[in-house]
Parts: sequence; C-alpha cells; structure tokens
Amino acid sequence: MSDDKSRVKRRRTIYSPSSDTDADQRVRRSSIWFDDGNIVIIAEDTHFKIYGGWLSSRFASIAFADMLSQTSPTDLLDGCRILRLSDSADDITHLLNALLDRRYFRDEGSQPFPIVKALLRLGKKYGIDHLWEDAKSRLQTDFPHRLEEWDEMAGWVAISGSLSVQIDAIGLAWETGLLSILPAAFYSCCYEKDYLEVAFTGSRRPDGSIARLSQEDQARFGKGRRELLRAQAKYSFSWLDPENLTNNPTGCVTVIGCRKVKDNLFRRLWSPVPDVWALEAWNVEWEVDLCSHCTTSAKKSFINGQKQIWDELPAIFELPPWAELMREP
Repeated sequence: MSDDKSRVKRRRTIYSPSSDTDADQRVRRSSIWFDDGNIVIIAEDTHFKIYGGWLSSRFASIAFADMLSQTSPTDLLDGCRILRLSDSADDITHLLNALLDRRYFRDEGSQPFPIVKALLRLGKKYGIDHLWEDAKSRLQTDFPHRLEEWDEMAGWVAISGSLSVQIDAIGLAWETGLLSILPAAFYSCCYEKDYLEVAFTGSRRPDGSIARLSQEDQARFGKGRRELLRAQAKYSFSWLDPENLTNNPTGCVTVIGCRKVKDNLFRRLWSPVPDVWALEAWNVEWEVDLCSHCTTSAKKSFINGQKQIWDELPAIFELPPWAELMREP
C-alpha cells in the first residue's frame, strides 16, 4: 500500500493553535497525539504531541536530547514546549510510528519506499542506529554490492513501489552517503524497457509525483548504458561473436549447425536495438538446438562475463571503485 493511501486512512483533525501562536494559522494535528504528552513537534504544517523523555532517552538519540534541552520554556503550545523540525511531516510521521510500534517497519515482506527513505534519512540524522541499519539493510538487499547477492534475489524485493524506487534510491544514496547501492541501482534503471523515459522524463510515484534523475546522473546513466551494452557484448556474449573463430569449442559435434544457431541468436538479441542482459539469468531458450559442448561452453563464458562486468560496474557508471563505495558513511 502506498504511503499516500496510508496517510488518507489516518484520522487527522484541523484545529486552531492556542493563543500563543498566530490565531489565523491553521495546522493539522497528527494522529500521533498523546493528550498527556509534554512536547509538541512541529514539522511543516503538522503537529505531533509526544513524551520528550521517551524520545530522547529510550532510543539514545543524542541529537533529540540536545534539541529538547534547548526548547524555550516560554514558547508553548497546548501547555507544552515546542520542538520545530525542518523535516517533512510525512518523514516525521514514519519515524514516530516506527519508534512507537516495531511492527510498523516489519522485517517480513516488502516495505514501501517512502518509509524506507524516511527511516534511513532520519535514522542517520538523529542518530537512531537501529532504524538506520534496518533501512540500510533493505536498500542493500535490493541493490547489493556482491554478484552472489544479486543472483540470489530471484525477483524478490525488499522495497515495494514502481520504477520510481530505483530512481529515488539513487538520489537517496547521494544524500545519505550509502554509495554502495549506486551501481546496482543504475543497472536496474538500464534494464527497464522504458529506459529513455527513466533518463529524460522520470517515473511516476504512487502518489502521482515524478521521480527524476539529476542532470549529472542522467548523463551518467546514458553513458553507462552504452558502456554496459559494449561490456555485455565483449564479456557475457563473446560466445556469439561471429568474428570469434574460437567460439565453437573443441568437441562440438555439429559445427555448422551450432554456428548457424549462434548467428541467428546474435541477430535476434542485437537487432534492431539490443536489450540489457548483462547481469540477468541464463535463458534456456538460448541453448535450443546447440550441442551439449557448445551449451556448456556458452554458459561458462556467460557466467565469467557477468563476473567481469560486475567488477567493472562502478567504472561503467563513472563511479568510484567498489572498495570506496562500500565505506560506511
């Protein structure tokens, strides 16, 4: 379920602030509102009433503890001190819900991207380590830094959403310093059939807004996809190269027949425009009518080619090497 839908279901009432604030201002009271709370958090136009001691001590957030200690005793709302935050109301809603109810950010099943984004961003900002680690783990599951982990995904995703997730993950990686997810996230965009839309138009999020790559990342994406196609031709599909006179292995019992099968497959995969297959699973249709020797040799070449491409993936997208990307932010 999208973040937008979940917010619609939450009951919020419009109310007028106390006389201590501008009487003409109208804000939203969040569903996270404890009548006996002692701190009012204001994020955008939304107010949250909670317990200051619970927020600062239970979760060992030094940042929150410092901010709460600096609130003014004369700046009150509903009899409580006010903590004004620059974060979005949606992000704060996700953060507080996750702190109040561990089931909100569940371990099992996929999680909507807006929740993952909020907990990664604010978990880091406010020093709430377990939220940062949980959100980071989900992103690294969907956009891993090891080829073996990529192969093990088998279509399962830890983060639910549309193509916009891949685009937004790239922006979030730059924002939070979680750079290890960048190569796989860029590759995921390249694999899409509508890759031109990804690069230049963007993708619609579940809430109707548009996710777009930055201009720098658009250029990185365009160049990277071209390099990716060259790399897959050079490494993963070298066994199809019609100019490679050694791609019929020793032991091939039907040299002419296998060569014809490979030529036909080469034209089918590369004409009129090749798709990205660099890190995808071996397709059993490719081995139809090939002899067993050619099939074994082709699979070996394909798998070895994938390893080479994975090693070069950061360079393909003009990113730092894997060792640098994997440093903890």
